[in-house]
Amino acid sequence: MKRSPLERRTPLRPGAATLQSRRGLVTRTPMKRSAALAPAAYPFRSNAPGLKATKPLRSKPQPKANEDQLARWERMRAIGCIACLQNVRFGLAPAPLNFDNRLEIQHHLSGRRRRGHDDTVCLCTLHHQGNRLPDPSMGYKAHARLYGPSFGKEPSRFREMYGNEDAQLAYQERLLAGESVTHA
Repeated sequence: MKRSPLERRTPLRPGAATLQSRRGLVTRTPMKRSAALAPAAYPFRSNAPGLKATKPLRSKPQPKANEDQLARWERMRAIGCIACLQNVRFGLAPAPLNFDNRLEIQHHLSGRRRRGHDDTVCLCTLHHQGNRLPDPSMGYKAHARLYGPSFGKEPSRFREMYGNEDAQLAYQERLLAGESVTHA
């Protein structure tokens, strides 16, 4: 990427030292050092003189799920993992639930933020995180060939196989509406 030279629009202050860098003209003003401004006073540079202090990035606290949402989640867990239920049409086996493979609630995101507690689907631990494997000696890749990809390890392949977030949510809502599909 070609960068154009930086041109000053305001004149330099008298007595300011100038340096030429790769980015253009840089001005440095001499600063008086005192014991209060020693490097130990600002080890992380957040309260250093001349730097604006910034707050750490934190997300808003999410409201807790209400009783209706908790009841919906329990019904979703009773139905089972939506990825395992769809594995039949791909000729894959559903992930076994006897190896500490729990059913978890996956919150969908929109712009890296949670959509809310109503935009959720149920996934087993293998399809959600991909970190608890039935046979750890086989490794994740072999499990992905047997049971399908994990959303945590391969999100684009997971969406390609099981549909995007809206398609997953529509499938989950159809199951909650009354389709009787059991988790094998």
